[in-house]
Amino acid sequence: MCIAVAACSVHDPELLEKRSSASSVDKNLDQADDHAFDAGAGGALAPAPLPQAICGDGRLGGDELCDTGIAEGMPGACPPPVCEPLSECRLRVRRGEGCQAACVLLPEACANGDRCCPSVCTAETDNDCSQRCGDGQVQPEQETCEDGTDTPCPTLADCDDGDSCTEDRLIGSADNCNAECEHVAITSLATADACCPAGANANSDPDCMAVCGNGVRESDEECDGPEGCDETCAVSETPEQRDCLDRLATDACLSCSCISCTDEMFGCFDSGESERDTHCGAINQCARDNDCVDRACYCGESAACLTPDGPCVDAIDNAASVPGPLVVDQEGMDPETAIGRAKALSACNVINCSDVCP
Repeated sequence: MCIAVAACSVHDPELLEKRSSASSVDKNLDQADDHAFDAGAGGALAPAPLPQAICGDGRLGGDELCDTGIAEGMPGACPPPVCEPLSECRLRVRRGEGCQAACVLLPEACANGDRCCPSVCTAETDNDCSQRCGDGQVQPEQETCEDGTDTPCPTLADCDDGDSCTEDRLIGSADNCNAECEHVAITSLATADACCPAGANANSDPDCMAVCGNGVRESDEECDGPEGCDETCAVSETPEQRDCLDRLATDACLSCSCISCTDEMFGCFDSGESERDTHCGAINQCARDNDCVDRACYCGESAACLTPDGPCVDAIDNAASVPGPLVVDQEGMDPETAIGRAKALSACNVINCSDVCP
């Protein structure tokens, strides 16, 4: 459950064409083997419901190519307006909008004077291609290799660097004496590609192993954080967590929140200001009842949120000092308001309890 109106956030489908040691790509990350912490069963592990793919919820799922809720530079984040070229001769452009945006490689073209000689060109169609390919010498200006010399041209098999987190490509061609190996780091999240990219975890990419101590509750870990969690990621309750569990936990979601988001739980449900606690609790419960996230809870189908019609618009407007999107957005950034505290609890739950909290 997440209340704040999310801002739009690098996934590159071009990197999905070939993997060093992968045979297929499945973009539906929600088929991962997730588990929930069932407090009602004494801490037993039970299968968690698979979350729907919702653009902007910070997860890559369904048919999404990226997600606007993932921070720029992190695996699964959407590309910037201007895509970086892979090299001087391999230009890319952004295509698509929202969670269907991607950096797409532009087609190769023969053009004089651009210092590029694509594999589809020859010296007759592109003056950047070598006219001396095959003379038994590597010309330093236009050639990188030449068969029959000490620098033979590589094949695609020669380009395998043994790293499952790079995409190995053969660019140029032996016919133009400019064949080279290219190794592009994989940053996208994908199933069964044997790569766990930087910034990913076992929840976002099934190729990652669960790591105790990375701050993210994964697999069969009961917790993963500095408070109430031992070195094996098993729950080691503090007095505050025990108090929270005894008084505020009525289901698996709230039990996980008491363990992983103790301060946020007390701040929302038992801060000492009864009116604020009532509003914060109402927002939290409404979002869970309606299984809504991010702007959908308040804005609903209103894309620009000019006329919000989300399922929790009443609960959120009632908590605001003045009803309306501008005030709701401002108070969502204020940790002293009911909306701000609901947002803080939501953000903590997304990181630690997403398998049991909608």
